[in-house]
Order: sequence, then C-alpha cells, then structure tokens
Amino acid sequence: MLLNTSPEFEMAVYTICALSGGQCEMSIKNQSVRIIADTLKQDEVLV
Repeated sequence: MLLNTSPEFEMAVYTICALSGGQCEMSIKNQSVRIIADTLKQDEVLV
C-alpha cells in the first residue's frame, strides 16, 4: 500500500507493475519505491 496517494494512482501503479513482469522500481515524490505485484497465470496467460 502506498501512503498519501489516491486509490486511482495506486491501481494504476500496481496494474502497470503486474503487466510489466511483477516487480518495478520507481521514484514517487523523490523517494525510491519497489513495487511487487504478484500475478496468476494459466497456460502462460495472465488471468
């Protein structure tokens, strides 16, 4: 969970992370942040 952000921003960050492999490093308000978004796959398709 990110602090002092809107729910829309959080959903966008986690969605982008999940679709780009599940682990992202970024800078938010000049702070380094690592996001891990676990995903489920069935027959190599993201579900």
